[in-house]
Amino acid sequence: MPAIGSTVDLTKGTYTNTIGAVELKTVWTDPDFDPALDAFYYVRVLEIPTPRWSSMQAVQLGRVPPSGTGFTAVIQERAWSSPIWYTPSAEARKASKPGLTVAELSKQGAQLLGDAQLKELLVGKTVKVRNSVTGQRFEILHGATGRRLITSVDGKAADLHEVGEMMHGGDRDYEIRDGRLRTDINGSEFDVAVYQLGDKYLAARSNEFGYANYEVEPVKE
Repeated sequence: MPAIGSTVDLTKGTYTNTIGAVELKTVWTDPDFDPALDAFYYVRVLEIPTPRWSSMQAVQLGRVPPSGTGFTAVIQERAWSSPIWYTPSAEARKASKPGLTVAELSKQGAQLLGDAQLKELLVGKTVKVRNSVTGQRFEILHGATGRRLITSVDGKAADLHEVGEMMHGGDRDYEIRDGRLRTDINGSEFDVAVYQLGDKYLAARSNEFGYANYEVEPVKE
């Protein structure tokens, strides 16, 4: 989204309503909408920048607006709409393919990898990871020094500022301990458990409600 312009004049403590719109209305269609899946939407609205009341009062008194760490002379308010929840009908749910759970993996005889097996699979190597929910594919290098890096997304070189909500995140620390790959995204820590089912590897994040949403494949050297 392009940056919102500013009409603020701090020398006068004023702004004008010459940009933006007083009333916002549009029709938006979710390009990835799946009627068989639960969905949640909300709208965030940004106000154009305006001077703080203290900035306006400073101009009236002939003084310099207050300043300091974490304080700005200009503010930009924002608001969120009421949430919109979509719940599939019973018929739509029946038509969807159920996700694979850790419990189902265990029933099929999948084996949870231990520390030694995880290190053999990951450390110093690159693996391909496919998100079975979104279809996105990543290649991830786990360095021998405890750093890991996403090297590609959907076959293209990864932009490390945009890799966000993936199995791992961008360039981060990782640790293998107690049968888990431990890492974080934006300060939120989580564990990854890897299971072997036949000749396939499947992974589950600790914050994805018991679903094994990732397929892991070693890159052949």
